[in-house]
Amino acid sequence: ERYALTLILFAIYGQSWIQQSHSVCDWSFVKEDGGYDTDCDENGNVMALILNDMESVLTGLTNNLPSEVGLLRFLRFLSLAENGLTGTIPSELGFCTNLELFYVFNNALTGFIPSELGLCTNMEQFSVSFNGLTGSIPSELGLCTNLQLFHLQSNHLKGSIP
Repeated sequence: ERYALTLILFAIYGQSWIQQSHSVCDWSFVKEDGGYDTDCDENGNVMALILNDMESVLTGLTNNLPSEVGLLRFLRFLSLAENGLTGTIPSELGFCTNLELFYVFNNALTGFIPSELGLCTNMEQFSVSFNGLTGSIPSELGLCTNLQLFHLQSNHLKGSIP
C-alpha cells in the first residue's frame, strides 16, 4: 500500500510531495481549508483517498493514475475529481473489490471504462463524467447491483446502461 499511495500522490502532487512518516496513515497532505483526506482502518490499511480539486492548488498537471492503485485492496472510497488527470482508468482498479465510491469526474481521462470495474460489486457511486472516455459501457458494470449514483455524461460513450 505504501508504494501504491506514493505513486498516486506523486501523480497528483508531482515533485512537491514529500513523505513525512513511515506509516501511510500519518502522511500529511490535508490542506488547512479541507478537501483532501485519507483514512485507514485499525490495521493501517488505506480505506479512503479523497484528493479533489488539486488543479486549483497545482498547475500543469498532466499525470496518469498509476496502475498500482489496484494494490490498495482495502480501498472503499477513491475520489480524484477535478485534478487534470490524463491517461486511462487502470484496469487494476478492479482488484479493489471493496470499492464503494469512485469519482474521477472533471479530469482529462481517455480510453475505455475497464470491464474489470464490474468486479467491484460493492460499488454504490460511480462518476466518470466530463472526461474524454470512449467505447461502450461495459456490461460487467451490471454486476454492481448496489449502484445508486452512475454518472457518465460528457464523454464519448455508446451503448446502453447495463
